[in-house]
Amino acid sequence: MNNMHESDELAFDAVINQDSKPQTLLPVGDYKFTVLDYKQGEYTQKDTGQVKKKVTVIIGIDYQGEQVQIQESLPLLKSMEWKFCTLFTSIGDRKHGQPLQMDWTRIHGKMGMCSIKHEQYTNKYGEKATSAKVDKFLEPKEQSQLPKPTFTQPTSKPVQQPVQQAQSRPATNPEFDKPWDDQF
Repeated sequence: MNNMHESDELAFDAVINQDSKPQTLLPVGDYKFTVLDYKQGEYTQKDTGQVKKKVTVIIGIDYQGEQVQIQESLPLLKSMEWKFCTLFTSIGDRKHGQPLQMDWTRIHGKMGMCSIKHEQYTNKYGEKATSAKVDKFLEPKEQSQLPKPTFTQPTSKPVQQPVQQAQSRPATNPEFDKPWDDQF
């Protein structure tokens, strides 16, 4: 019986056999998401070679009983301020048109809506591939214009679940000090 967990270390000469699972490609459309995590990092601008800061937001979308994760890399540039505004507005931390000091430690577990688009790219093997990317984060007024799902009235009294305390996130994380090698 194998008692290993995902976070356990493998030996250098370990026997391995678990292939990666194919990633589910979400259809283009609007989806409810939950912020799973974020990471601070750096990237090198292709045209100038300058090292700049970025934030990668990891969201989860429940699709056909599976949680699909999407990583949205956002360079910390003035030209991308609009996308930060839409993210924080979508999750309810900001009201449209009002200033907000970004507090990344508070976004874990927040929910919002986003529009998903498909993006074509060439993978490291030179093959054409498609990935799902966030086209835009939807503001609450845009979310309210989406068609509402229909529900049937339950026949029995619902069971009330206990209220869970929100988990606090540390203000700092040593992993943020590590540079990122990937480009976007």
